[in-house]
Parts: sequence; C-alpha cells; structure tokens
Amino acid sequence: MWKGYFLQTGSRIIHVAGSLIVLIVCAVSIKYIYFSNLLPDKQAIQSYSQTSCFLISKQIKSAGHLAQAYRADFLISYNVNGVQYNRWVSGNGMDMSFGRNFEEQKAILSRFDIGRTYPCWYNPANPQISVLILRHNWRSIFPLLVPSSVGLAAFYYLLANLSIFIGTLIRQQNKIALAGN
Repeated sequence: MWKGYFLQTGSRIIHVAGSLIVLIVCAVSIKYIYFSNLLPDKQAIQSYSQTSCFLISKQIKSAGHLAQAYRADFLISYNVNGVQYNRWVSGNGMDMSFGRNFEEQKAILSRFDIGRTYPCWYNPANPQISVLILRHNWRSIFPLLVPSSVGLAAFYYLLANLSIFIGTLIRQQNKIALAGN
C-alpha cells in the first residue's frame, strides 16, 4: 500500500516541479523579450520628441557567414538644442537585429531618398538615441508567441498535476483514517 503511494506521490511531485520549472523559464523569456524588444519601441512612440532628420546615406548591412541576414540602415543628421547629431539608425525602430529577408530590407530602404528630410524621433533625455521609423506592427510581438504558448501549456499541466497530487493525498489520508477505525 505505502510503496504504491510513494511511487505515485513522487511521480506527481516530479511532474509539478517540471511544470513549474518550464513555467518559470517561459516567464523569464517573456520578460526578457518584452524589455529588450517591445518596451524600447513603446517608449519611443510614447515619449520621444519629433524633429526633422536629413538623410545622409543608406545601406543594407549583412551579417553571418553561412546564413546571411540583412538590415536596412540609415545615416541621419538632426539638431537638438543647437547640437548636431549624425547617427546610424535601423530601418526597424529600436531593433538593431538582422532579418533573413533581403527583399523586405530593400523595400524599407527604397522608401527613403538620400538628400531629403524626414520626420524622426529622439530621446529627450539622451538625444543621441534616435529613430527614423517607429515600429508598431504585429510582427514585433511574434517572438512572444512560443514562450507564451508553452507557458500556457505548462500552467495547465501544473494545475492538473497539483489537482491530482492533492487528490492523491486526500485519498491516502481517508484510507489511513478508515484503517485506524
């Protein structure tokens, strides 16, 4: 009787612990993605000041040796409180990562002409940080889909295994109480 109880209880504890570990890893991943990828763009949209930027140069940068990745970059010039800034900025908001789709980066680059002035945004607290293109599309949340889905599944299994574990404990306590009478 006790051997089966300990095996069943130990198995449930392992399941609960495993679900909890996966849930914690997913939560940390979601937090990291949000603070490194989504929050900077959200802050740029909400708190950056708009100014005019002169487009000096543009290019597509590439990275990687076996699998090439690309990013549209722009050299902009703007003035804040009498100070002139020249900065390279990404064609993807605050995100400086590279993407696999060359044609998409080429299309971003083609929207801008060298020698023209465009609206851009800078951080009032640190004017060296600027953005030519505010990113606010659904694709910026795509990296959250996998850890969110796995986290929801882990949460479900955590609740299910806790329920089974508690039910097993209650049944065992009832058996002990009945055996004592």
